Amino acid sequence: MTEHITHTNAVRRLERSSSDKMLTGVCGGLGRYFDLNPTVFRVGFVVLTLLGGAGADCEMELNRLDEAERYIRQATLLALELGARTDIATSLDIRARIAAARDDPRSAGLFFGAVLGESERSRLGQWEASERDATVEQLSAVAGPEFDRALEEGKVLTLEAAAELAMRET
Repeated sequence: MTEHITHTNAVRRLERSSSDKMLTGVCGGLGRYFDLNPTVFRVGFVVLTLLGGAGADCEMELNRLDEAERYIRQATLLALELGARTDIATSLDIRARIAAARDDPRSAGLFFGAVLGESERSRLGQWEASERDATVEQLSAVAGPEFDRALEEGKVLTLEAAAELAMRET
């Protein structure tokens, strides 16, 4: 009998752990993401903190990313409820940046692609062309070729469809 193994490209998310935590769960989340013992990260943070405070800075930045994601989720829900297209576009722009920071280039491309597509279709007017191009360049540099492919796919999404997708992912 042969065994068939199906590989899926599941999106790995860098998140704080709610179960394996000493302080805020950052090291537990890093351990799960990189499939390492969280103690490695805990010791690393302590050493970096003793050598100049970099460990504490890293943990605070990772906590801020989680807080930003929670806040932008609420802002997206409110913008959808109000039908505020410019605010939906702004929340998708921020969600794209958070997704890129979390090493999720597909979501980053879909979210920002929807903003670009809407801007091209309806002259959304939120960004000047040079600002949009600069944002695409920055996100592409961080997220790579998968971002570029997803960006094209995202251009056909409406802002509302992309925002609904973003709500399902978090």
